[in-house]
Parts: sequence; C-alpha cells; structure tokens
Amino acid sequence: MPGLLPTPIHDPSLQRLPVLVLPMLLFWLFANPVKGQEGAGYSVRYLGLKEGLSSRDVKDIYHDKKGLVWVATSNGLNRYDGREVKIYSNAGTSPVLLPTSHIRSVAEDQEQHLIICSDAGLLALSPSRLQLVPPSQLGVPDSVARHTNCLVERLQDGRLILLAGSAIYLLDQGTTTEWFRLPPGYAQTVKGICYSNKDSTLYLRTNSLELGLLAIRDKRLESLNFLIYNEGNTSAGKPTPFSKQSSGMLNSLGDSMTLFWQTGVGIRMQINRKAGQFVRMKDELLTDILPHWNAVQQYVHKLDETTLPGSMRGINLRLCTVDKREVYWLGTNVGVFIVNTTKKAGFRQFSFLQNKSIRSIREDEEGRLLVGTYNGLFKFDPRQALAKKMPEIKPVLDLLPVGSNRYWLTLERFNGLRLFDNTANRLLDFYPNAPQLSFVNDLARSGSTVWLAAKIDQVYCLDIADGRILHQVSLTPYPLSGPDIPVKSLLPAKDGSIWLATEKGLYRLLPTKRGTFEQDTISVPAALRASKINALYEDSAERIWIGTDGQGMVVLSSDSGEERWYNYHNGLANNVVYSILGSRRDSLLWVGTLNGMSCLDTKAGVFNNFYHEHGLAGNEFNSGAYYHAKDGRLYFGGVNGITHFDPEQIITKPLSLKTGIIVEMPNVPGRSPVEWIPQAGEIMPIPPSETLLEIHFFSSELFEADKVRYRYLISGLFDTWQYSDARSKLVLRRLSPGHYPLRVQAITTAGNWSQPFSVVLYILPEYYQTWWFRTLVGMLIVAFLFGVYRFRIWQIQREYSIRSQIVHDLHDDFGSRLFALRAMASKIASPKTKPADLETLFTQFETTSKNAYAAMRDFIWAFDPKSDHLDGLIERMADFAENTIRPIVKVLKIHEGTVSPRDALIKPVLKHHTLMIFQEILTNVAKHTLSQTLEIEFSEKNQHLYIHILNRYNGLHPATSSSVHKGKESINARLLAIKGQLKWEESDGIQDILVLIPI
Repeated sequence: MPGLLPTPIHDPSLQRLPVLVLPMLLFWLFANPVKGQEGAGYSVRYLGLKEGLSSRDVKDIYHDKKGLVWVATSNGLNRYDGREVKIYSNAGTSPVLLPTSHIRSVAEDQEQHLIICSDAGLLALSPSRLQLVPPSQLGVPDSVARHTNCLVERLQDGRLILLAGSAIYLLDQGTTTEWFRLPPGYAQTVKGICYSNKDSTLYLRTNSLELGLLAIRDKRLESLNFLIYNEGNTSAGKPTPFSKQSSGMLNSLGDSMTLFWQTGVGIRMQINRKAGQFVRMKDELLTDILPHWNAVQQYVHKLDETTLPGSMRGINLRLCTVDKREVYWLGTNVGVFIVNTTKKAGFRQFSFLQNKSIRSIREDEEGRLLVGTYNGLFKFDPRQALAKKMPEIKPVLDLLPVGSNRYWLTLERFNGLRLFDNTANRLLDFYPNAPQLSFVNDLARSGSTVWLAAKIDQVYCLDIADGRILHQVSLTPYPLSGPDIPVKSLLPAKDGSIWLATEKGLYRLLPTKRGTFEQDTISVPAALRASKINALYEDSAERIWIGTDGQGMVVLSSDSGEERWYNYHNGLANNVVYSILGSRRDSLLWVGTLNGMSCLDTKAGVFNNFYHEHGLAGNEFNSGAYYHAKDGRLYFGGVNGITHFDPEQIITKPLSLKTGIIVEMPNVPGRSPVEWIPQAGEIMPIPPSETLLEIHFFSSELFEADKVRYRYLISGLFDTWQYSDARSKLVLRRLSPGHYPLRVQAITTAGNWSQPFSVVLYILPEYYQTWWFRTLVGMLIVAFLFGVYRFRIWQIQREYSIRSQIVHDLHDDFGSRLFALRAMASKIASPKTKPADLETLFTQFETTSKNAYAAMRDFIWAFDPKSDHLDGLIERMADFAENTIRPIVKVLKIHEGTVSPRDALIKPVLKHHTLMIFQEILTNVAKHTLSQTLEIEFSEKNQHLYIHILNRYNGLHPATSSSVHKGKESINARLLAIKGQLKWEESDGIQDILVLIPI
C-alpha cells in the first residue's frame, strides 16, 4: 500500500541487497567495464560443518550494522566474524540460551535489536547480544510474538515487515501496526517473503501449486501463478505454470524485471499482469545470470568432503545477499558459499621474463625496453611484441645511455664498466680512462656526467664523452658504523647534491665553490645513519623519499627539514622498500616492497596495496629495477619478472572498513562465557568479579579477515598504539576499578585504516571500593575519632572532678586538722599560755596529729594500686571503726558477711569515695547521737558491696544544722560519683542505714 510502504530512499547502511539489482548490475559491469579493469576472477570460501556451522540447512543470511554475519539454520543461529563461528541455540554452550534451535529468518530493527523468527515464535537479542529481550519491549504484542509461523524482512529505511500467523505487520520505531491480513489457509503455505522497493510490492513465495507466487500491492492480494512463455512465442509455445518451476529461493522480484531461481536454472521474466502471464526473457542457465554461482560450481568440484555432493546436482540455491564490500553470500541446502570478485587492476606482465630476477630497466631511442637480469640482457619491442636475448652478456646489474645507441653497462662483480652497442648488440671494451672501476653497482646521470659507485667507500663522477674521472670522493663512515660502505644506489638531486643509499646508512655529497664535492654531516637524520637504504626518489617538490630495508619509507623536506615516516603500521605493504616511482605530478607514489606494491596518496597519506592476485608478476621486487617510461608507463622489476602498468588506469579508491570488538568474560559465576558485542561509544560496565577479559577484534572485511591487522589504544594502560593480527586477542587481567577508553582501528589488505571504534571499559568497584562504602567508613572513622575525643574530654573532666574532690577532701579534712595543729602549736609556743593549759593543749595536739596522720594514710591507701581489692577496702573500713569509733561508743560490733574472693581490681576513686562515705556516716552517727550499740556488717551480693550500719542510741548530742547539712551533701555527692545508693531509716532510738556500692 503506497501510504504504508512508500519506496524508501537508498540507505548506504543497507545490509541486504535485493537480487533484483543483480541482473542490472551485472549487465552494467559487462557493458561498461570499470576503467582499468581487465576482467574479474572469483575466489570462493565455504562455511560448512567443519568450519563450525551448526547445520548446512541454511534458511537466511543477514549482515548486521556491526559488520557481523548471522546465518539462520534449522539447528541454530550462527554468528560469523570472519575468524570463527559462534552458535546460538538451546544448548548449554550457547552465548545466549535460546528456547529453540530451529531458526527461520533473522533481521535487525532500527535500535539494532536482532529479531529472530523461530519455531518458538518471535525472539529478540539485545543490541549488545548479551541477552534475550521480551518482544513486548520492542512494541511487538505477545499475541503476535507467539506465532511460530513467522518470517521477517528488513526494508532499506530500517523498518521491518513481519509475517506472523495470518497477518503481516509493519514494525517501525517500537510500534507494531497490522498492514495486511491473508485469507485463511494462505499463511501456512508461505515459505519466503521479499519486498520490492521498485514497485512497493511485497512478494510471498508459497509451496502451493494453486497459489504459486503471491503479491500484495496497493493493499490488494494477487496470485501470480501465471503461465511462463518464451520471449516472442505465443500460447502455442507450450507454456508451463509458474508453480511448476520448483523454486529454490526468492530474494527480490520487480514489476518489469524479475529474477527467479530454481535448482541449477535461472529465469529472468517480465510480468504482464494484463495478459496474466510471465514472459521468459531468454532461456539461460543460472550461471549465466550469476557468474558467482559458476565459481561455486567449480569450487564444489574440488571439495574433498564425502558428505557433500561432488557436482551441482542436489545443491539448491536458496538466497543471495551482497555486502558493502561486494562480496556475495550464497545460502544453500549444503551450507554457505562466500564469493569475492577479484578485479584485475590493469597490471601487465611479460611472459618471457617469468622466473627471472630483474636488476635494471631502460628504454632505448626507438622505444624498445632493455632489461638487465641475472640471466642476461633482454631487448623487447612492444610494438611487435618481440623479445630477444643478447648472447653472453650476463649478469647485468645496470645500464645507462651515454650516446647514440650506446650504453654503459655494469656486470656482475669484477667485470667492470663496459660499453654496449645497441645497434650491433655486442659489448665493447673497458674504458681505458677508468680501469680501476672493477665493480660498478649503480649508475646515475647528472647532465653531461655520470655518478657511479665502484669500490667500497668510493664514489666517482665521470665525463660521459670520454669516461674521464672528474671527481673521486671517499666516504667517511658514521661513528659506530664501521668501515667498508657498499653503495647501492645514487640520486643526483635538483639542487646539485648527490644522495647515496648504502648498506650502512644514508649519505649526501654537497658541491663546493671550488667545484669539488664534500660529505654533508648535518642534514642526514640520525635515524638514517645506521639504516640499510635500498631506494631513493626525488619528487616534484624536491623532497627526497628514502626506502629502507626494514624500517619502511621516510620523506625528507630539504627546505623545512621535516621528516615523516611511513611503515607497515601506517598501511605500507611491507617495511622493506626496494623501489619508488611517482605519477600524477607525484601526488601518487608507487612503492615496490618485499611483499606487494603500495600506492601512496601523498596528500591524504593513505595507501592502496596490490598483490599477485591483482595482477602483479610477483610480490617481491628488486632494488634499482624500476623505470618511468616516456609514455608515462611504469615498470617495476622483481624476482619473478616485470610488472608494468599505466598508473592512470589503476583504480586506487579505497573501500571503507568498519571495525568492532567482541568482549568475552569467561569467569561470570554460574554462566558459560559471556560475550558482549558493544556499539560504538558504549560504556561497558564490567562486574568486579570478572578478573579476565578477552577482547577479539573483527571488521567488515570478512572474506579476507585473516589478512586484516588491528591497532588499539587503551587510555590508562597503553600510551602508544599496540598492534595485533586477526588471530590474536587482547587479554586484560585484574584491571583496577575505573574507566578505560578503548580505541580500535583496522587496516585493510589495501593498506587503509578504518575509522576508530571507541568504547569505554568500566570496571565496577567492589562494595568496599565504592564511594558510598568509603563515605560510610569515613563517617564511622570520624564518629570513632569524635567518640575518642569525647571520651578523652570525659576522662579529663573526670580527672578534673577527682582532683577537685581530692583537693576538696584534703582541704576539708586534712587542711582543717593542719590548721588546728598550727593554732595549737602557736598557743603552746606562746609565753602567755598558762602552764595548767599546756597539758590539755599537748593532749589535743597529739590527738589531732594522729587524726591528720590517719587521714593522710587514707588518701595514700586509696590511691595505692597494691590495695585495689575488695577485702582491702573492707579491712580499711573496719580498721577505721576500731581505731576511731570504738573509743566513743559503748558497744561496737563488726561482722564480715559473705564476700567472695575477687581478682578484679577496684578503682581508686571507688575506694576513696566508699571509705569517705563510710567514715562520714560513722562520724555523723557518733557525733550527733548518744550511741549505745553500733553494729556494722559488710557483705557482697550481685556485684554490689552492702554496708549495713545499725545504731541504737539514747538521745542526741546538740549539733548545728549546718554541719549536718554539709555532711549529707558530701555523702550524696560521693554516692552520685560512684553510682551508689543510701537507705537511711530512723525509729525510736534506732538508725538503720544501708549503703550499696557497685563494684
């Protein structure tokens, strides 16, 4: 229906290319060959049981936005990353356990959920492929998701068409709307669906002989079970019904051009709805329509697998998809065939030079090529395609034109510099002016002179006319490089300097005002003074390009002194560089290496690499064997002949490459290894229990995935790029909690780096490493320190209180006695005192002194640690009663009740207060009553000291109220300090006093 399914605008992110495009694309390719393309070859790879596929019964193939391929089979959903196959099924080893293994079709919605149609209904994997997501969260009602007869198709704009039961739904941005409902019984016959963007029509392939092919257009259902006529024939041409064609697959059908597949046969037809017929455009085989299928046929013939048929008989092509890199994925009933088109890039070879190692290439005055090899000198006329070998001239190292049809020729070691007559095809004598040039490795012309390297450490400049030596320069070795400097190549620069490539570094000779040359010891970078140099080239901007033997290629700018390196990790085919030539005013540099040829875009700084499969004579080139012909053609010699090409005819546009990662966590408790396929920019929370992470890299280059290289950078772990091949994996162990940004790039076999793929590994902390736990611990520590502080303050206050109490007691008790002693001593010493009063004063002085001494003893005893036991306290109180109270009462009885022996010590403060309370009570009793009998009992019960005092008296002494009041205040204060209790009961002539002291 046009309102519901408008023709989508072409989306470059389309993962499934309709087969409708295939015939037109193939016709365009053959009718309009790409510039520089010399035909195409096909490389085939097979995914079967041995390669890890869970079943050969392929139902669907889908390329997701991450670059992974998903293969739906009758025994599991297979994920292929170019390196290995992972199987999602109902088995315990599945990364995500599915309720069933029979998968019918698969696609991806706009949020990158993987929608899976199975015999258990509609399933959905999360974008990270970590877990199953209820379809209801994606906007699919449970009543729709439960249908086991379901198929899904993705449109170019990202929307999904879902056949579930008898209804067809449209899934768009989490909303499911019913688009069409099939008549009863129709849905059970549908085996495949396909939407044609060309005519906004949904086609349904059925297995019904009556229905044939169904089409839904403008919300109308048509049965296209028309008769098939050959082009130009009438009904007399014995047409056959469409349903009789035994269809094998349905990918896309258009209104005017259709492509229909059956076993081994392809039929392109035109639909004539008005006449109700198909018109077969021509009778042709499937291999005529799709040459890739022919490549599969040839591949199958070579397979050595007993369970796979040895011919195409029995193999049924079911579906065909094309990825962004123009790789064809053919799903069959015996597995998946992956077919890559190998385009010949316009490189040419000389068959007569095969298996010959090339040392030099030159073009003579008549446009013929002179090729020096270890096998001799060859002359080739490209106009007549004739090649001729010069007899007995070998091995030829280099040659240089020095006159009309005459060349200086350098042969193998100790054969010297010879003159070659190109007309007579023979060698002439040695130069008489230069007999010492016994070994010449390279020649380079500069105006009317020739520079050459003849002996070790020696460079010569000769006059072309007569071979006379004009200059002879001895090279001074760099420090630590050692003597003997074999020169491999010379480059006379436009500024008059001479650059020398040697096996022990790069050298430069500068002209002097005297007309001589001297060695430049300043401008050569330090990194090139110890490197073996193989090739030199000066571009139009007078920059010097240097090819090294293992470090890549570097360019030097003479004006700015800038130095820039290119190596294998930047995209160069190999770090051993043998030859360099430029084209397009040196905007492109062609670099022959030890393994392939690289084309460098000097402005963009990107490479395109070419290998033997692209048409090169071989992957290994030779130093000095390269030439730029007058017609612009480039010649590169190697160990297996010459590769020559017109650089304007070579396609150098790189293909984009998408990169991704798979993070495997093998130590998740209670689960098989968990695999996380993150999206770009995603923050991945990793549980702290996961001490091991295995990270696999993959790219959208799945056909040659083993040739893709990667580099990665993890902030906080690696400060520089780390490099890895396709088979390696990054293993991270016991990362500390925190965020680790990870950047990954892949480089294609053509030498192009992909855009960085970035995620953040977030290692979650343990509970004791979280901020809230640390905050809580900090608060507890602060509370503890505050408690310690408050406890210390309490101790200080308590000590202050004790000291105050001691001072108060000393002042009240001992101080008053000292004052009385002082007063009595004054009276005794006074001459005014009568002798009769001295005896009384002496008696009082003695009594007071005894009391003062006793009080002092009590203080000393109270704070003596040796007497910190309960029995010592009781003994001290009894001693006070015997010595102090007994003389002033008629009867004193002291009883010691049950007191258990205790190892625990009593605090001095408790002893002091208890003794003072006891003394204060007894003193008050003796002072204020006429005591007749005083009974005292000490006992221990429930960790308390019981002091029971029973006083029987016959009256009261006259006393001041103030002294009574002060005594009670002192007793109460002391009881409060030690949390003691006092019970004082009085009746006629009896005082019953009970003191409870906690011990």
